[in-house]
Amino acid sequence: MSPLTEAFDSAALSSRWGSDGVYFELYKLASEQKRLGKLRLNLERRMRSIDDRLAEIALAMQRLQSHPCLAKQNRTEV
Repeated sequence: MSPLTEAFDSAALSSRWGSDGVYFELYKLASEQKRLGKLRLNLERRMRSIDDRLAEIALAMQRLQSHPCLAKQNRTEV
């Protein structure tokens, strides 16, 4: 059961809320759900951006390690 359905069921059973109170609670939950959905999408977008940047860094490091000047330096150090 979704949190929204659970809230509606518990709100409908509660004698302290009238029908307006139930709808207001549902509105608050829906608003919070929408806000969290936007945050999740933003986080996923940022994580993809970080992953892309890490891949670029890894590729740059590979290129540096295979660069002739560094390869020559590494041979003389060993």
